[in-house]
Amino acid sequence: MFELTFTRMADARRRMTVLLGGFAASQMLYVAVRLRLADHLGSGPLTIAQLAEESGAREEPLRRVVRALAAFGVFSWDGSAVANTPLSETLRSGDGDSVRDLALVYGEEHYHAMSELLQSVQRGGSAFEHAYRKPHFSYLAGNPDAARAYYELSGANVARTARSLAAEHDFSSASKVVDVGGGNGALVRAVLQANPHLSGVLIETSGVAARARARVHADGLGERCEVEAGDILANVPHGDLYLLGHVLHRYDDERAVCVLRACERAVASGGRVLVIERLIPDAATDGDAQFAALSDVVAMAVSGGRERTREDVERLLDAAGLGVHAVATLSSGDTVIEAARPR
Repeated sequence: MFELTFTRMADARRRMTVLLGGFAASQMLYVAVRLRLADHLGSGPLTIAQLAEESGAREEPLRRVVRALAAFGVFSWDGSAVANTPLSETLRSGDGDSVRDLALVYGEEHYHAMSELLQSVQRGGSAFEHAYRKPHFSYLAGNPDAARAYYELSGANVARTARSLAAEHDFSSASKVVDVGGGNGALVRAVLQANPHLSGVLIETSGVAARARARVHADGLGERCEVEAGDILANVPHGDLYLLGHVLHRYDDERAVCVLRACERAVASGGRVLVIERLIPDAATDGDAQFAALSDVVAMAVSGGRERTREDVERLLDAAGLGVHAVATLSSGDTVIEAARPR
């Protein structure tokens, strides 16, 4: 009995030690992405010397980082040659399933922000504000490189949602779609391309709106889609269908209700508000639960936002004067909660 208990304790201690070293694993992955190691290995295995030359790194420290990542299944390493694995393939650029942008965002500002998580838990406010002395979106407005990385990540996530939404949701009864806080407009562009009878409006902050306008025109949608700069916490344009794609999770409950109330004030009679989020599942597998838990704490630390269950979203809608009309799950894994003013 004593030996069994000792073995379990040793195993628990080993697992906890690996968890505690998560900060190092995160930064090693960031280094791998910054050096584009997975891209350099895309054509086949390389020696460490070759990989160092290709990536502009020093051979000995690179060897140690690659060896450590290989212990987690990221890269294959036999002591002489390095090759990609299914895990490292997800770090390659130009792939629709790549998490490269996530590694860049997590490895820079988000990483520094998380060092102030204790301050956030003890004193309130976001960890990002404690680290950078300003809110996340204010920081992005003054830091173009950080903004580009963040919005490219957001755009990639929404693009997967957009493909599913455009193919699987019925837009036949709508005429004017408003994409609220839609980043580069991936959602509204996909919907308009799939539904020629629709017109659209995208509302975003001024800097983001300028980039979105270029995307809209590049897709040949300039005559059907307006792009407006504004504050979605206060006012949104008039329309009969509102798209909130991965928007509410950026905000705490108070600000999320402000966004929903702005939509409720502007939506035409009989119109709909679509809240599209990756919800916390009711009965999660271990992987789902861990992903949701991490996403929730990162949202809290960076923007003051949160991940939510379906019941959480329904409470927000009720507070904004909206009732649930229908709920559907997309093939992308997102949930669409369709809301309207109560009759």
